[in-house]
Amino acid sequence: MAGKKKVQFCSYISEEVEELANYLAKREEVTRVVFVRRAIRTFMQGNHHIDARLRITERTNPDYIVRGKLYPVYLEEEQKEQLKGVAEEQKCTLSQVFFQVMIDYCIRLVSEDDSGITIHGD
Repeated sequence: MAGKKKVQFCSYISEEVEELANYLAKREEVTRVVFVRRAIRTFMQGNHHIDARLRITERTNPDYIVRGKLYPVYLEEEQKEQLKGVAEEQKCTLSQVFFQVMIDYCIRLVSEDDSGITIHGD
């Protein structure tokens, strides 16, 4: 992995996903960069589905998911390009793809080991 060009990337995600990702990265004993790298790698092996709720941009829509947390990370340039390709393919934004990547990876890790996770309903 050494020598691959890294680029700074920031995207908004929900506070809940940020908290869960931070917890899972700590639990998995990896840095944020490694966590995101693994999340992207896992996502790229799947079907690239972007949930309809993540595509909603009108904040007045009751199904809109608030993305109030800026999530900065360094990505490998190649991975950022892969995510851009998915955004074009799925006709959505890079931020929507990244949010889906983070949600999917968190779900995967929680489904494999839910220790320390408490889910609260609204």
